[in-house]
Amino acid sequence: MLKDKLITRTISATTANVLCVELNAEQGTGETLNKAFTIPEKSAKDNETILKYVVKNFATDTLKPVAIVSTETVSTLRGCTETEFLKYATTCDTRKGLNLEGLVTKTVSTMAVSALRVNIEKANTFNETIYISTDHTKDEQTALKYINRNYDNDNYKTVSLKFGPITENVVYMTVSQFVAISKELPARDTDK
Repeated sequence: MLKDKLITRTISATTANVLCVELNAEQGTGETLNKAFTIPEKSAKDNETILKYVVKNFATDTLKPVAIVSTETVSTLRGCTETEFLKYATTCDTRKGLNLEGLVTKTVSTMAVSALRVNIEKANTFNETIYISTDHTKDEQTALKYINRNYDNDNYKTVSLKFGPITENVVYMTVSQFVAISKELPARDTDK
């Protein structure tokens, strides 16, 4: 069995401790509290930018961010298998016209496999195009085992495949998506 490649990225995020006012509309009062918000590093240029980001993304009718108390930026090494990455990433033919800022990208040789799948619960079949790394397309049996292991579950089974062309594609997802599917890895030892 081929070992799946690992996609790794160092993700930096800033945690901002923000002074907020929690409003009680019924009583016409407000209570101050400090609340922590995690924001992307690119949105953390200075306290003014951080506050604007927090207000835009986290303020509600009852929670009003007022001032930045403190900030801390932390970088972590995160990783996921190439299979997981391809399962959730968007495929693009070329980098032309694609704004890569804020995206996790990877160029991979993939094959578009037309898979005949069965929805067991509804007792029907359907075709689905699944992009898989060419590392797993040596032959139909190898590809089918790979798809059974990584895409099938109690509700869906793949019963046959039809190989499509091999293409070089850029696959991408947002940093938030990558953080959601990846796990934190031990830091690399760079002192050697």
